Amino acid sequence: MKRREKKKQMLGHFKNETAKNRFFSLYDDALSQWPASTTMMSLETSFGTTKLYTYGASKQTPLILLHGLNATSNDWVNNLEAIGNERTVYVIDMLGDAGKSEQTDSVHLPEDAVSWLSEVVGQLHLTAFHLGGTSYGGWLALRYTREHASRVKSLLLTEPAQAIVRLSLLFWAKLLWAQLIGPDAMRKRLYKWMCAYSPDPLQEKLSVSAMRDFRMLRTPPLYMKKQELESIQVPLLLVLGMRSPVHSARRMRKRALSLWPNAAIHLFKEGGHRVHAQLPHETNKLMKDFMEKLDD
Repeated sequence: MKRREKKKQMLGHFKNETAKNRFFSLYDDALSQWPASTTMMSLETSFGTTKLYTYGASKQTPLILLHGLNATSNDWVNNLEAIGNERTVYVIDMLGDAGKSEQTDSVHLPEDAVSWLSEVVGQLHLTAFHLGGTSYGGWLALRYTREHASRVKSLLLTEPAQAIVRLSLLFWAKLLWAQLIGPDAMRKRLYKWMCAYSPDPLQEKLSVSAMRDFRMLRTPPLYMKKQELESIQVPLLLVLGMRSPVHSARRMRKRALSLWPNAAIHLFKEGGHRVHAQLPHETNKLMKDFMEKLDD
């Protein structure tokens, strides 16, 4: 096998051109739902080209948002405008996941993922910012803050995965089966099961395409030890969904309070794993109020 082909197999990539075109047709349709003044940026890092979207302009401390697995930046479409009316928001297409970012070097370790995000932040020339993440993005936000706490004004996490508590074995089994084998009917069931509500049809199709059409090769969300989490001492907002099948929300709330007694934790009884998209009005208000208090 040629060296170039071997390297490609070690990087996240679309399975073929048909799969790539199918995914980006859905991706571009989803982008049409974003605010008209949203702009795309392209940043070169040692791990590849990173695409991100920016919206809003304000002297308030900016916010960086990280999406979840198989979700792309469109994960935050229901939150961008409301939050961006008061501050600049950067939404990053995560490297190694399906999306506009193009990976050129491996991200096999958590340290690699942190290094990549650090390079992105450095090119944005931000000395201080709020950092938000959902699911896998929440895990990476915690990992990044552990190494670069001086820059992070606050953490805003919705349903962070495999960080505060472990993912359920049933979720792992269903995810791996849907990701690697399918069929699409199972991928759709997985997505709806995670959401715990009737999701946006376009976002569902995009997530299903990501599972089917993209070969993801990057560090999994490795569980964080108690001492690692205790070392993170920045203001923290944690938003959870009681109906999330990904992990136990009650157990996460209990452990989070033992780690960070001053954390602001909100548990929505009707919320699923994508609580930020399911309940955007409530989540947006929590995030806006939390950041405003810290910016005053």
